[in-house]
Amino acid sequence: MFLPVGFQLVVVTLSAIITGLGVYGLVRPAGITGFAGLWRTRAALWFAVVLRLVFGAALWYVAPLSRAPMVLRVIGGVAIAAAIVLPVLGVARMRLLLDRWTHQTPAFIRTWSAAAALMGSFLIWAVAG
Repeated sequence: MFLPVGFQLVVVTLSAIITGLGVYGLVRPAGITGFAGLWRTRAALWFAVVLRLVFGAALWYVAPLSRAPMVLRVIGGVAIAAAIVLPVLGVARMRLLLDRWTHQTPAFIRTWSAAAALMGSFLIWAVAG
C-alpha cells in the first residue's frame, strides 16, 4: 500500500503526539491538565485551528489508501469541522471548556487520555502499513 509520504508523515507524526499525550495523561493526570492549560490564549486557539485543518486535510487525503478509509475520512471531517467551530467559540468559551475539563477527577482525565492514546495508535496503524 503506497500513501503520499508527506501527508502520511503528517498523520503519523501528529498521531504519535496524540498517543504520547494520551499515555502521559494516563500516567500523570495532573500533568496533562497543566499542559491543557497552555491552550488558553488567542494565539493557542489559532494554532489549534491550523493543527486541526492540517491534520483533517491530511487524514482526508490519505484515507483512500489506508487500512480504514471511511474511518479516516470521518475523523478528518470532524477535525476540519472542529477547526471551523473553534474561532466561533472564541477564547472566552474555550477557556471555560478548558477550565471545566481540567477540574475533573483523575479517573475522568485518565479515561479521556486512554481514548486519545488508543485513537492515536489506531491512526498510526491505519496509515503506516
